[in-house]
Amino acid sequence: MNQSLISNALTFFKFTGIASSFFLVGTLLALTFLTQNLAGKVNDENYRLRRFAQSSALIWVLSNVAFIVLTLADILAVDLQSALATNVLKSLHSYFCH
Repeated sequence: MNQSLISNALTFFKFTGIASSFFLVGTLLALTFLTQNLAGKVNDENYRLRRFAQSSALIWVLSNVAFIVLTLADILAVDLQSALATNVLKSLHSYFCH
């Protein structure tokens, strides 16, 4: 991947991470405060909201992982495959964890 493509992908994954985090927080707030409980039973709307929250959380996690890897590739000015090399990831891990 060349640097302009990495830069465009960074913008895309940053946007999807922010958008999905807003959707996730909004859905969790709706599940907490705006759902109705009828005679101790949860209605179908709650299950739909929960599935939407699960998909938003999955998109949020995947876009943030992609953003971290692409940011590493952008900082090191290498392609994506080189940024995913084992020694680079170990170096990044040891930098943040020790």
